[in-house]
Amino acid sequence: MYYGWQNVYKMPNTLNAQQVMAITDETNFNSGVPAYNWKTQLGDYTWNLLQNGWQGTNWLGGDAHRTPLTQNHALNLPGVAGAASSPMGLSFTLAKTVS
Repeated sequence: MYYGWQNVYKMPNTLNAQQVMAITDETNFNSGVPAYNWKTQLGDYTWNLLQNGWQGTNWLGGDAHRTPLTQNHALNLPGVAGAASSPMGLSFTLAKTVS
């Protein structure tokens, strides 16, 4: 039986909303695809937030300081009958997500 906690070992650097839009525009340009009209794609409310400095939601970083529980249980039975062996094992793993 094992009980433990999950932690992020090394938090990766992620892009903010403006950086994702810039990379997408560059990819489309390099592929010959027309650029997105981000204001139409995102809607006026979100577009205005981004124009006023909002960088989007960092979903990964917001949960980095939580430590969800992990469990691992295993039961193994050797099961030998005469010349034949019939081992059996059961295991259970629970890794809760951050919510």
